[in-house]
Amino acid sequence: MLHIAVNAKSKKVVSFRITRGNVHDAKKFCPLVREAVEKYNIDKVYADKAHDNRKNFNLLDDLNVEPAIEIRRNASIRATGCPLRRDEVLLIKKLLHLM
Repeated sequence: MLHIAVNAKSKKVVSFRITRGNVHDAKKFCPLVREAVEKYNIDKVYADKAHDNRKNFNLLDDLNVEPAIEIRRNASIRATGCPLRRDEVLLIKKLLHLM
């Protein structure tokens, strides 16, 4: 399986991993982001719901990178250990409530 990180503007691959087919994308998120941040000035990371977890949000917070990760529908605001993710969940729930 090919896991890639792509520059959204240039569409160039900035990091990649090749794994066996049974390795979930979320397992390769941290190494891809770390490698990309070492090589490039990364200010925001986009990802789907598969990457919505505390470990990934904490990494982005540590690297001072803005998360643009789709939040799972059943995400709880009571989760501890990741203030950045909690803030994102609260923001999404408020925005959905206004609609």
